Amino acid sequence: AAGHRVRYEPASVVEHPPRRNLPAMLRQRAGYGSAAAPLADRHPDALAPAVMSAWSALVVALVAARRPVAAVAVAAATGVALQRKLDGIPAEQAWRLVARGHVGALGQAATAVRRVWWPLVLVAALVSPRARAVLVASFVVHPLVRWATRRPRSIDPVTAVVVGALDDAAYGWGTWRGMLRSGQWRPLWPRLSGWPPRADR
Repeated sequence: AAGHRVRYEPASVVEHPPRRNLPAMLRQRAGYGSAAAPLADRHPDALAPAVMSAWSALVVALVAARRPVAAVAVAAATGVALQRKLDGIPAEQAWRLVARGHVGALGQAATAVRRVWWPLVLVAALVSPRARAVLVASFVVHPLVRWATRRPRSIDPVTAVVVGALDDAAYGWGTWRGMLRSGQWRPLWPRLSGWPPRADR
C-alpha cells in the first residue's frame, strides 16, 4: 500500500520458537490479540474477523437462526444469479463456486465466533438455545470437521478441539482487552462485499 515491493526469497530462514507450555502459549496468543485494535486503527480493512459477500452473510445468519430451508433458498438464488452473470462459464462450475463460497463463509463465521465474537455469543447463550447451538458448532463441530478433512498425524481430534478452543479464546481475550484500552472496535466487524459486477462492465 505504501508503494514498496515484496519479494519471496526461498533461501531465507526465519525461526519462531514455540512457547514451552500451554499457559505461556495462551499468554502469547492473548498478546497477539491485543495488537488487533491498534492495527485496525492503522489498517481499517485488514483485520476483519470475516470477509464474505452479503449474500453469504445472509446464508450464515439463516443457518444460525435454524432456518435451513431459507438458507438453501438464498444459496440457490445466488447460484442462479451467478450463472447468469458469468457468461460462458459451465453451470456446474458456477454452482461449485457458489457452494464453496457459502461453505467457506460458514467456516469463517465459526472461526470468528471462536476468536473474537465468543464473549457476545456466550452472553446470548445464557438465554438463547440458538446461541448455544452456535457455540457448540463453532467450538466443537467446525474444528472436528476441519481435523477430519486434514487428518494431521501429530494430534488427536480431542486435543485439536480443546487446544484450538483455548488458543482462539485467548486471542479473542487479548483482542477485547486491546479494544477496551483503545476504544477501537473495528476488529469486531466483518467485511461484506456486494454481488460482483459483470465482467463486461
